Amino acid sequence: MYEWIAKIFTRYVSCFQCGTKMARKSAFSVTLNTAEGPFTMHACEQCAGDVNDVLKAIQEVKNDSPV
Repeated sequence: MYEWIAKIFTRYVSCFQCGTKMARKSAFSVTLNTAEGPFTMHACEQCAGDVNDVLKAIQEVKNDSPV
């Protein structure tokens, strides 16, 4: 019942990809706009760099494709 309160006040989060636990302040937040609304996940520094590279590649493909 009080799980949402625990999520707000916890000091540690887990990386969505590798599962590494880290302090909330040092975690990177990745927010994706989906059909259901914005979706936020936490990532460590290494995984955040990987996600950033993938999103840049997707953006380049979208910008290069003719409309």
